[in-house]
Amino acid sequence: ADNAEALLSRLQALRAQAFVNTAPGLSWCPRPGCGHAVTVSRQAAQQHRPRAVQCSCGTTFCTGCHEVGGHEPASCEQLRQWRLQEDKERQEEVPATNKWLAENAQACPKCKTQISRNGGCNHMVCASCGEHFCYVCGGLWAAHRQQEGGLDYYRCRLGSQSVRADPPDTSTRSGRLRVDSASFQACSEAFRVNRRDAERERGMVRVAAALADAFGIDGACAEFIAESVAASLEARQGFRYSYV
Repeated sequence: ADNAEALLSRLQALRAQAFVNTAPGLSWCPRPGCGHAVTVSRQAAQQHRPRAVQCSCGTTFCTGCHEVGGHEPASCEQLRQWRLQEDKERQEEVPATNKWLAENAQACPKCKTQISRNGGCNHMVCASCGEHFCYVCGGLWAAHRQQEGGLDYYRCRLGSQSVRADPPDTSTRSGRLRVDSASFQACSEAFRVNRRDAERERGMVRVAAALADAFGIDGACAEFIAESVAASLEARQGFRYSYV
């Protein structure tokens, strides 16, 4: 009997899941353990237009891609392309940085810290460990006192050939490190700044609640602050995803 009831319960759950998955006006809440379905407006369902809704558990999400928090005014496809570009940037950033360091930096012979020079002589002093070395050949600076012709701050003669201390070309650094375009970098930075500011404003709500309890601030005043911050967060949400 217990097995039959468990099987029946499982079948009912699968049936409900299949119904919600195919119903144009219903969408599952993505919060783990919630299990609630949210009703989408008839107009949005008929237009097959994803929108941000809020579950009874308090979770706001997009009915199209189930992005927690929603992403209006950006579309689901725009957000997907944005995520792909972010992944591409992360994957290419490290190799691009390593390539630039190999072409435009010298490693300290003691601690291996990468040091870049934009001018001046060959004599380098590592800021990490204090080691003195030659920027051209990477050897210890003390050895250059015995080089042919004596110590020369602008010419290294210990390498395979005599090399002058010409500054490395850094004019293309931004081009090497830039993954896609300057506009994407600017939008990505603005997106992160807005997300950071939103987290700070959420912290203001907690601080306001704590101060209200500690100093006996009128409840209506604390509620006004909370509502104001909530309105600001909603505006930031739309402003942030307008960069996508």
